[in-house]
Amino acid sequence: MQTKTLQLLQRQDAPTQKRVYYQHCNRLMNVILPYFESVADAEEVLQDTFLTIFDKIETFDPERGAFKSWTHRIAINKALMRVRKKKKIQFTDQDLKDVSPAEPVSTGQLDKAEIERYLSTLPEKSAIVFRLKVIEELSHREIAEILQIKTDASRAIFSRVRKKLRTHFLNPKTTY
Repeated sequence: MQTKTLQLLQRQDAPTQKRVYYQHCNRLMNVILPYFESVADAEEVLQDTFLTIFDKIETFDPERGAFKSWTHRIAINKALMRVRKKKKIQFTDQDLKDVSPAEPVSTGQLDKAEIERYLSTLPEKSAIVFRLKVIEELSHREIAEILQIKTDASRAIFSRVRKKLRTHFLNPKTTY
């Protein structure tokens, strides 16, 4: 992000905010949308994301990372806060069962839409952990911080989803 644009955003310059909104809204909507069944819910989270971006712009440090990454993280956090609030998702010690050794993750030639359809059939917390690990490429430590769970719980949930995903796509007997 250019220094001039950052300075204008810090001054709450409305035309600059509007320009930044339109430059980033589609990208951030694509980050938020998979977490919601309703486009209206995703749009609300998008608006909340931009309110936070513009309100907290003084905390953005270009030396610590790119504006794109910073806004991406805000969007994910806002989406997950809304999901937790709306659905009251709880992560429990039950999530630690069936931990298997980590294996490399590869969606290979699987169609993203097919994976999303399958993920929509899983418990929401499982789908969230999988999306954060594979799609957002976060570490288990980062996922644990965002979801306020133990790192081992993130690994266990991810391991179970990965195993179910492999089984489903290698032996697709069910439809959804």
